[in-house]
Amino acid sequence: MEESPNYSYQVFALSNDDAASVLALHSVREAPRLSLRRRAIETEISKLHLQRIFKQNRILPFKPKFRHT
Repeated sequence: MEESPNYSYQVFALSNDDAASVLALHSVREAPRLSLRRRAIETEISKLHLQRIFKQNRILPFKPKFRHT
């Protein structure tokens, strides 16, 4: 049976120091035996952890803007 992440975050970010910096794919692998409640709690913890990393490194979420010329 192939293992796959239930939750994954793919974050493209710009830092103050390097405008081209890109954060790597961050995935949280969850075991199927975990209860939904525990999975939800761990997912929230992961989100908070990512937010803390962004704050410490002054990383801003980057959303590409498509301009019509």
